Amino acid sequence: MMQLYQPLLQKYPIDLLEDPFAEEDWKSWEEFNKDCPVEFVGDDLLVTNTEYVQVADEKKACNTMLLKISQIGTVSGAIEVANMAHGLGWGVFVSHRSGDTTYDFISDMAVGLRTGHIKSGVPCRRERVAKYNRLVDIEAELLGNGEQCLYAGSNFRTAFNQ
Repeated sequence: MMQLYQPLLQKYPIDLLEDPFAEEDWKSWEEFNKDCPVEFVGDDLLVTNTEYVQVADEKKACNTMLLKISQIGTVSGAIEVANMAHGLGWGVFVSHRSGDTTYDFISDMAVGLRTGHIKSGVPCRRERVAKYNRLVDIEAELLGNGEQCLYAGSNFRTAFNQ
């Protein structure tokens, strides 16, 4: 797989790889991350769990995590994991779950944690559109209160510092 990914990363404008290896294949994660030029995202590798984030940091296995509240089970647990990842200098992005509902809390979570990044999928179904609509509403609320809204763009890994 490493031999497949390297030329693709050189040829195409790929910004991130999410779970490119099996979650138990720590050796591949570690080896690939040595020269990985993009966001190297752990989802199944980390399962929004501080213990796995610690192991991944020790092994230098990735540099970004996908945050799913449903994986850790509580909002406070998700916040703890996100803060840990930010403390390591990692990127964090809040993610929906397959078969999600129109409940849009992950938008608030992404803004509140200043992750600068959300994963909600292509806006082709109402449960996905709801998350993006909530982001628009949050922006309007902030601007209405005289607050500034910054688009993190390529600086999303450090958005929490802005």
